[in-house]
Amino acid sequence: MTQTVRGKGPAPETYFAPAKRANAAALRKTADRVSAEEAILRVLDAVPGFAFVLNSERQIVAASQRTLDFLGSSKLEEILGERIGEVVNCLHVATAPNGCGTAKECALCGAGASILESQETRQTVTRECRISIGSGTFDSLDLEVVANQVKIGEDYLTVCAMRDISGEKRRRVLERVFFHDIMNTASGLRGIAYFLAESDGSDAQADTEFKAMMKSLTEVLVHEIYDQRQLLAAESGDLEMQNETLSAPDLLKDVRALLSQHEAAEEKTLVLAHHEDGSTLSTDPSLLRRVLVNMVKNALEATPKGSTVTMDCVRDNDFLVFTVHNPTVMPEEVQLQIFKRSFSTKGGAGRGIGTYSMKLLGEKYLGGQVDFTSCEPQGTTFFLRLPSSQKTP
Repeated sequence: MTQTVRGKGPAPETYFAPAKRANAAALRKTADRVSAEEAILRVLDAVPGFAFVLNSERQIVAASQRTLDFLGSSKLEEILGERIGEVVNCLHVATAPNGCGTAKECALCGAGASILESQETRQTVTRECRISIGSGTFDSLDLEVVANQVKIGEDYLTVCAMRDISGEKRRRVLERVFFHDIMNTASGLRGIAYFLAESDGSDAQADTEFKAMMKSLTEVLVHEIYDQRQLLAAESGDLEMQNETLSAPDLLKDVRALLSQHEAAEEKTLVLAHHEDGSTLSTDPSLLRRVLVNMVKNALEATPKGSTVTMDCVRDNDFLVFTVHNPTVMPEEVQLQIFKRSFSTKGGAGRGIGTYSMKLLGEKYLGGQVDFTSCEPQGTTFFLRLPSSQKTP
């Protein structure tokens, strides 16, 4: 049975799965019984991905040699008794009261859900799982998780196989987003081209306006292709930084000018608050602009008509903090998944790259910190905290 503990008072033992762990003697006894089952060990080593055997407390009691090699472990004893999220370095373990499975975010983990459901039903359960991993840098794994039960003596244990589908998911998401966006722009260009081709030149003003629109859409099309190439390079680790010294206020003004006419800004106000005049920083202007554009677009899309989105830049010692605020509050389920690749509040298949790329580019490449606050009555604020150059007098 799963266990959910919420509310005021002392810190809970868990927000999702049971926190209890087997003692050292029981753990050693179970591991020895599994190691005596040669057939199970052979099956584990035949699994192409990661493979574990877990006790009823979701602790590792056996693992394939391929899994041990991936984890950098020379023998099982180095990970014996740990849980899967702990050995793969899931970011949410740090905020969990009792390790893997006990954080708020664990309620949305496909791996944890498949293991618990299999334990309860004694059936094979297959789910997909997105795990944010690492320390100090942003990365994630997309996994297909298969959990099943095996009985050894009187005890049921969980055989858990995990296949990395990150490449498949990444290609599918990026392709859908790219083709969706580029088709929208190309359709606009086609409409203008048809109009100009059929124009007899009698309405010079209309012709001039449509030519200007065509020029603008052509620029957008080129930027979309460039952005796609840039994101693919970032995903594969091949992105090269092109640092320049730039003015933070000027960059914010450029972003505001770019998005004030965006369809998401219709009947909404986009304002630039009391930014720090004279603040400069050395960074890649293209990457920083992309992170800020995604922050503002995300805020505009979440903001009801008649409301205001506010951009700002403030100094915090040796850092510049870019912020984008909107008056709405995100549901808790959205907050727990907002930076995961392919997650989208809009629900469309293949959406959700915007917030994911904020985190990927802002932290892994720009060397900053990307996060947010979202609560009543303040609303939602996304921020990007970057090291700055010296403030100009």
